[in-house]
Amino acid sequence: FFLMIRRPPRSTQGVSSAASDVYKRQVHGRAMCKDKIKFLHEKNPEVKVVPRPNELNTTFHKDIDGILTPENAEIIYGFSVPKISSVDDMKEVDDFLTKKEKQFGIKQSTYKVIPWLETTKAIVNAYDILKRYRHRIEAAAFGGDDFCTDFGIKRTVNDVEMELPKKLFALYCHAADVVGMDTPYIHISNPEGLKRELDQLKQFGFKGKFAIHPSQVDIINKAFSPEPKEVDYSKRLVGAFEKAMQEGKAAMIFENQMVDIAAYKRGVNTLKRAGLRKQIKFY
Repeated sequence: FFLMIRRPPRSTQGVSSAASDVYKRQVHGRAMCKDKIKFLHEKNPEVKVVPRPNELNTTFHKDIDGILTPENAEIIYGFSVPKISSVDDMKEVDDFLTKKEKQFGIKQSTYKVIPWLETTKAIVNAYDILKRYRHRIEAAAFGGDDFCTDFGIKRTVNDVEMELPKKLFALYCHAADVVGMDTPYIHISNPEGLKRELDQLKQFGFKGKFAIHPSQVDIINKAFSPEPKEVDYSKRLVGAFEKAMQEGKAAMIFENQMVDIAAYKRGVNTLKRAGLRKQIKFY
């Protein structure tokens, strides 16, 4: 479950007459976030709570300090961090979270991070960022609107202008063994458009997508979950292939098709997506 700590509008920052109101809104936002963390945990202790602080060059450190307490330090799963563009940015996040883990007596790298890569520089640096801090990063998010703003291009309805950076992002995520998640689909009254986009994203290699409205959650979850018939087939394939491997075979005929280790790995990945398997036994 993601919680966002809203930053006040840029137009009010640094304006002396509005400074008091800005500060009050920041404090209020952090207090609301702490209350929501407690509420979510009491309602469902199994839920993974991931607050979203503001970016490093604004109130990131104050946001983390303002919401982490001895009462919730072990409840929070991680943080969704915007505007990560370089290895140095991620180092700053990692160092600060390590400091907080020590403060609360928590094992290092317990807090996971979902960095938002939202600029051309971020996409160019993506693999280095994700691979170097894989101990901290479980997933990464592509930020569409901010990417278009940074690149100086207009975002269209079908996001055709972002096809290349999205493919690169998904590629780098996979190479770094990180879950690649796409930017939210902003047309909340067009579920068919969302479904078409999800079909395309799966072909690009994305493993998830952020929802901007509750009505999108089930559509997104269904799209990234394997069909029952796909799961059943994978169970049969994986079981048969592992038996063949134990007999010293590297390929076999399965249901009138020749299959090898690549087909086996795809089957295991399907079972992993369905929550039925954690790893591959044979390579």
